[in-house]
Amino acid sequence: MEKKSDHPLVSVIVPVYNVERYLKKSVSSILAQTLKSIEIILVNDGSTDGSGEIVNKYDREYDQIKLINKQNGGLSSARNEGLKHATGEYILFCDSDDYLPHNICETLYGQALKNNCDVVCCNVTTVDESGRVIEEFKVKKEGIFTGGVEATRLFLSGKLFRPSAYNKLVRKSLFEDNDLTFPYGLYFEDNPYTIKLLSVANRIQTISMNGYYYVRRGGSITMTMSPKHLEDTSKICDIAKNWLIQQKIWSELEKDFHRFCAAKWGYTLKIVIKRNPSREIFRLYKSTVPKAYWGKINLRYRLFCYLGMIWPQLPGLFVKQP
Repeated sequence: MEKKSDHPLVSVIVPVYNVERYLKKSVSSILAQTLKSIEIILVNDGSTDGSGEIVNKYDREYDQIKLINKQNGGLSSARNEGLKHATGEYILFCDSDDYLPHNICETLYGQALKNNCDVVCCNVTTVDESGRVIEEFKVKKEGIFTGGVEATRLFLSGKLFRPSAYNKLVRKSLFEDNDLTFPYGLYFEDNPYTIKLLSVANRIQTISMNGYYYVRRGGSITMTMSPKHLEDTSKICDIAKNWLIQQKIWSELEKDFHRFCAAKWGYTLKIVIKRNPSREIFRLYKSTVPKAYWGKINLRYRLFCYLGMIWPQLPGLFVKQP
C-alpha cells in the first residue's frame, strides 16, 4: 500500500450521502488511478444508510484517504468542506455514485503540467447502472484558451463545455486566492461556479476524451420544476452577474450573459412542459422569469407557456424531452 505524500499532486473530493449501492465502485475507481500521488477526501454528509460504515472502513484501510464526517448540508456544503481539507496541487471532484476511468488523473494532471493550465476539462459519458452508454457530452471546442473574458464568453455562448464541477481538474490556488466556493442550498449551483472559475483562471484546456462516468440511476427521481427550482434559477443568475461586476468584466460580457440566462430559463420551461405541467407551475414560471429574459425566450415556448395556463397537458405534445 502506497503511503500518502505530504503534498499530493491531486486531491479528489467525494461528497457522500446515502449512496451505499454505488459508493464502492466510485471509490475503487479512484484508488485504482495510475497517478499514485493523490489523496481522496470522502465527505460523509450525514448519511443515514450504510454509506457511513463503508467510508469508515476505507478510512481505516487506506492511508491516502481522508474522512470528514459532518451534518447534512447538501452537495455544495460537502464540496466546500472538502476544499478546506485538500492539500493537493490540483482539485478534482467526483460524485459518489459516479466513477472515473483509471488513467484520468494522470492524463489531466499531465496536460495541466505540460501546458501550464489552471483548468483542464474533459468529456462526460452518461451510463446506466449496468455501464451501458446512454449519451456522451463532449467539450464543444478543443484547445487552450485564455481565462477571463475569452473563456467566459465561450462558455456563456455554449461554445466551450457544460457547467459542471466533476469533469474539471482545477489548480487549488484558484480556490484560495479568489475565495471560490459553491453557493449553499441552491439548485444549479455548478452554473455560477463555472462562470467564476473561468473568469479567474489564466489558462484553460479542453480535451476530447472521456474522463468521467455519470451514472443515471434507474430508481432516481426525474427532475421536475418546483417553486424552489424557479427561484434558484433567478438566484444563480444574480450570483453570477454580481461576480462578473466584481471582476470588472461585466460590460464586456453583458450581452452574452443575458443570452445565457435566457437559455437557462428556456430550458426550465421545457422541463415544466414535459415533466410536471400544471396551471399553477406555468403561472408561477411566468411570474418568476425576469422581464429582461422573457422576451429572449423562443416565441414558440412563450406561447406554450400561455397555452399551459389553460390546457397544461397540451404543450407537451409538441416538445421533445429535454
